This record gives sequence, C-alpha cells and structure tokens, in this order.
Amino acid sequence: MFVLLALVFVVTSTAQSVPEFDVDYVSTRTSRTDRTKVDFFTKIALNQLKFLSRSGQFVAQYEVTTEVFETNSKGQAIRKVLSNNWDRIVQIKNYAETQSDQIFDLTTNSLELSPGSMMGQVTIEDKNSGKTFVREFALLVRGFSAENKPITMSDLSLVDDYSPSRTNFTPNVSNTLGSDRSEAVFNFDVFAKEAISLTVSYSVQQLKNSARRPSVRNLLNFRPDGSNLETVGVANWNSKPLRVKPGENSGVVSIPLKDLKAGAYQINVLLKGEKGETYDAAAKVFHIQWMGLDQQLNDIDRAISQLRYIAKENEISQIRNQSTSAKRADMF
Repeated sequence: MFVLLALVFVVTSTAQSVPEFDVDYVSTRTSRTDRTKVDFFTKIALNQLKFLSRSGQFVAQYEVTTEVFETNSKGQAIRKVLSNNWDRIVQIKNYAETQSDQIFDLTTNSLELSPGSMMGQVTIEDKNSGKTFVREFALLVRGFSAENKPITMSDLSLVDDYSPSRTNFTPNVSNTLGSDRSEAVFNFDVFAKEAISLTVSYSVQQLKNSARRPSVRNLLNFRPDGSNLETVGVANWNSKPLRVKPGENSGVVSIPLKDLKAGAYQINVLLKGEKGETYDAAAKVFHIQWMGLDQQLNDIDRAISQLRYIAKENEISQIRNQSTSAKRADMF
C-alpha cells in the first residue's frame, strides 16, 4: 500500500468531524511472522492549531504520541505495551488558511505490534498553545503468521484521491464522506505466495442507529472492523476479478454512493479462489455525512423536503405545520 502524505495540507469537501482530530490505522504484513506493521494516521484541521508568525510565514508545531494497551474482555485498558511519539511542524504562507476547518494536516507513523485485540490512544499536544487533544479507539491488529495460507490481505483504507493511473493516494482518516461525493474507494494490499486469479467479493450494509456517528467508547466492546455490529437489511454482493503476482499486490473496491443516505455503513471484502473458497476477508465502518442544502434549493418548502434523509417524520411535520414561511425557516 502506497500512501501519499507529501502535501502539508489537504482540502476536503466534507464538513469537519466532531472530534478535534481524526485517527485511523491499517494493519499490513512485515517480514516477521509474529509481528504486524500498523500504520497510524492522524488528520487535524488547521484551525485547531496555534500558528505563530516567523520569517514571513505562519508556523505551528505539535507532538503526536501513540500508545497501545492490552485490554480485558470488556475492552478496557489494563496494561500499556508500547508508546511512541514524533514531532510535526506545519508551515503556511497564507494566514487565512491557518483559520480554516477545511484544510488539514496529515501525519503517519508505523509501529510493529503483536496481532490481537487492543486499545489505542493518540494524543496531540499543540506546542504553541499548550492544548492537548486525545482520541481513544479499539485496535484490532491482523495476523499474517499462517504459513499454509496462500493469500492474505491488509486492512481496508478509505482513500480520497485514488486514480487507476497512480500508485499513491491520500487516506481519508476520518472515514467520513460528504453526501456530495459520488463514490467511496477502498484500497487494500494482497500478499500472495504464487500467481493466482482471485475474485474480490464485496458488499455494503447500513448499520442500525446510524443517524449519528458511534462514539469511540461505545465501540470499544466491538470489533473495530465492524464485523459484529448490527446491520440493516440483506447485503447485496458484487464481485470483480483480481490477478495477483507473488509478493505484494494492490487491490481496490469502489462503492457508488448515489443510493446511500446519510448514516453509518459497513463494507465487507472477501478474497476468493477459483473454486469459491475464501482465503481472507476484511471489513470497515465508514460514514456518509449530509452536506446540507443544495445550492439550487431556492425555497424553504423544497429545503424541508430534503430533511427526509436525516429527520424523523414527526419532526418534519412540525416544521411544515408552522403558519408562515418565516416560522418554518426558523424551525428548519
């Protein structure tokens, strides 16, 4: 998996997430069969950082600390197994950009961990303001030690700028897309002992109670890949061929978003052989965030009709029953 983090900041069309910053990770294979490489990603909006004027530009500096904990059966941390930190300097020429919640700074750091279910904690400390932000998350580290397994795969990564002609991309990190996006693209690595033709089977299901994003603490008792979260309806499976060579290969699954309303979803990806046997599988939870009113909506009644994607029927009725357009607009 090739990750492009060369740009200091990334402009995104989605609204800022509720947390002060986002964190994600991807488990992938290493040369050691008893260890797994885990790439950790952080994404923080520039307006969360304090910039100081230095030599004609604006500079922010922050420290990122990643901690990994063993957990008990309830997903609670019981022992720290690893801690790692690194510094980040952000240099911006335009002051207005430092105040933006739509321009982000991304970082990545890789650690080697033993496979298993753990808890992760990432802390960002702004050196200029002294502010500290903390995120906790369930951490499921995949294992790649099965020597008799001819095919294995990494975790899925939701990416923002994938192109078939490119070998690198920018991870989404927040796992959230705006409702104005046309597709969700997930990248993954496939490790093969020999050349083989595979079938990539994939499906998307909406999660129950998905109107709001699940809290990290509530997810600590679940598998972070979403494999035991409750879903709505029956999964519709699609498939595509994938020819792999010995060693590391890249795979991609693209999901159209035009028929998906705002909420939380789980994507499932299976790698199958020529006889239909499943070699490996991965899943990931992602979110579609309503982007608000379309610019072409010119009246409040048409605007209210768009609420059917995110509001309850009785809430919409209360808005419609107001006596004037002004009152409907206020309640809207």
